Amino acid sequence: MPIKFMIVIGAGYGNFCYAAKDLTPPLRSHRDSFKVYQSDTGMLVGRYGDNCIKAIYSGDMGYNLGAITENVVAEGLMKCGYIPRYFSVNKGEKMMELDFVVETGDGVCVIEVKSGKGRSAPSIGKVPRFYNVARRICLAEENIYVDDQGIEHYPLFASFFFGEFDPEWDGPALRYGFGPCVRTRS
Repeated sequence: MPIKFMIVIGAGYGNFCYAAKDLTPPLRSHRDSFKVYQSDTGMLVGRYGDNCIKAIYSGDMGYNLGAITENVVAEGLMKCGYIPRYFSVNKGEKMMELDFVVETGDGVCVIEVKSGKGRSAPSIGKVPRFYNVARRICLAEENIYVDDQGIEHYPLFASFFFGEFDPEWDGPALRYGFGPCVRTRS
């Protein structure tokens, strides 16, 4: 990894989210395919300018807040000690894009993030046709429920409590001593 990217991580400015090679545990990453999420979402919003700030404060769902919403969820997962990855297949019948993939005590969990109400998430619906994953979660501006496809729906802020969804597992980042919220077991 080039030194300029290592500085971003070391200084705490951002977190890398690598592409998962597949959805089979243990998760492995493509080190040459990654996204960078900024550690301070407030500073990210400031970069988008006044229109974005006004849209957030007014709850304007017409403004596309997808990248900012993903950044918030990535930060929540990282703070819970998980190593978030993303998954993307660009062609064929398996074509899909999943915002986040994390490894839990139960297996692999795929997470789709939606910045507004009523937005579709076709990729998370087709995952079981090709992969055996433990859980499928959609984070959006909605209440908690499980739909008829077995997809669990939670409000966006639930990403900051993701570790509580999986009490038997402290997350792979914590296993190796990384991550800010180290918990002890009794």
